[in-house]
Amino acid sequence: MKPLTKNNHFIPQFILRNFTDNDNKIYHFSKPLRDWKRKSKVDGTPTGMSTKKTAQQIHLYTTEDDGKFSDEIEQKLSYLETDIAPIVKRIVEIKKKITALDDVLSSE
Repeated sequence: MKPLTKNNHFIPQFILRNFTDNDNKIYHFSKPLRDWKRKSKVDGTPTGMSTKKTAQQIHLYTTEDDGKFSDEIEQKLSYLETDIAPIVKRIVEIKKKITALDDVLSSE
């Protein structure tokens, strides 16, 4: 029996990757903590974190039935994400091309 998926993302990684910097790091501010996540530099500059560690919770979608744990929901979401990820990627690519054209073309 394979182990349960432990880290469940409530925002899929394929979405988060569209918001990363050149080092594939993502930055987010914790409103309750009033602080940037993963501050590690002495000057307080945020350093970012991987999408794997962002917007996830341990066993978020794990369910229990008669003492048996299941990650069936996570597995089904994973199948959907596999189908949707290439579509989102293509939409983002098209949007970048359109934005690049806006820089070249003007209403004049």
